Amino acid sequence: MVGQSRNGAFQRRDLDRQACGGRRGRQRGLPNSPQRCRFWARASRACSDTATPPTRPRRPAGQAAIWKARSRLGVAPLRQLFARVCRPVATPDTQGAFYRDWRLTAIDGTTFDLPDTKANVEAFGRPPRSGRDEQDVGYPQLRMVGLVECGTHAVFDAAIGALRTGEQALARRVLVSLRPGMLLLADRGFYGVDLWCTAAATGADLLWRVRKDLVLPVVEQLPDGSYLTEIFDRSDIHHTRRGVPVRAVEYTIAGHEGVYRLITTILDPDKAPAAERELPVLALVGLCYVPRLIILR
Repeated sequence: MVGQSRNGAFQRRDLDRQACGGRRGRQRGLPNSPQRCRFWARASRACSDTATPPTRPRRPAGQAAIWKARSRLGVAPLRQLFARVCRPVATPDTQGAFYRDWRLTAIDGTTFDLPDTKANVEAFGRPPRSGRDEQDVGYPQLRMVGLVECGTHAVFDAAIGALRTGEQALARRVLVSLRPGMLLLADRGFYGVDLWCTAAATGADLLWRVRKDLVLPVVEQLPDGSYLTEIFDRSDIHHTRRGVPVRAVEYTIAGHEGVYRLITTILDPDKAPAAERELPVLALVGLCYVPRLIILR
């Protein structure tokens, strides 16, 4: 049976004709590997054993057929599939997925190597040269920023772009997937007042690490050791406009010099007390770093 999907792509409604990826997959660093196509070939055979017998006998698709079908499929069906099925999946019993009433999520960026083709070089670019007069350095790469559910590591939104695209620019495209009841963790590279306000406007709460040299005036000292402060846009050097109220938590890590700082939209210390040491642990564990000991100042 042949039909037309919502995105306009013609498809045969049998697994043996479905592609196991497309250009989008290759752009995300997921090439048409033999292992993937062997998997889909086995799945095709398994489904053909249980499906309604066709009007005429046919063999399950082989690796080569699936390989070609994946290339023909294009980007749009996979983008639609990702948008429909990629969601946070943790339950209240999932370890590490919740902090009190919040579903823990994190945002981070990475890069993927791509096949060394002229088209990929032009579209995505190569890593910066090392200064030793090399003409071609490494494989072409794309940059990706994703929203991940902590505990399950499920990616529920992602944006890709050329290597020269900054992480903050890509982050704006995925923040729309945040929802009230989530707590978003982020490293200091994502900090910016404009991006902070964009993320907070989704209704999610934020817990981000910030640079050590960021000026955070103490507006009110809180009993749990944290304090209320304000953050200002970089362009407002003299703080002529009203700042954005946040709560700051400072801590040290055993064996490491210096003070680390977090800011959060959770202004009430009773809802997320810094004295319990959970907020610093969340920020670091959520970003794939587990300290031996965290000491609040």
